[in-house]
Amino acid sequence: MALARVTDQLRPAGVREPLWQQKWDGWRAVWAGQRLWSRRGTALTRYFPDLARVLGARLPADVVVDGELVCWDPDRGLVDFQGLSRRLTAGRRHPPMSGAAIPGRLALAGGMGPAVR
Repeated sequence: MALARVTDQLRPAGVREPLWQQKWDGWRAVWAGQRLWSRRGTALTRYFPDLARVLGARLPADVVVDGELVCWDPDRGLVDFQGLSRRLTAGRRHPPMSGAAIPGRLALAGGMGPAVR
């Protein structure tokens, strides 16, 4: 996956209308081969079985989706980075957390529509 890098220019030379992308407070993730993966290749499916079930049911088996894995706090109306971290930490020590406790979502960039949940 491509990573962001530091630059001295906000608008690259020769680019008239750059596209900007929102940075979610989450983890970069890929849905491929019916599994969730981190950008470093760590398997994340077991930590987000609720999201994996939805993605597997809604997307063709051969599709690859690059996005940002986030958890949403419906009470505050914001993404919940601590909740995202708790899902991974709890999944290492105990059986994976229920998605009902801290729902996971895969936010997609580039005007692809709402996050899959």
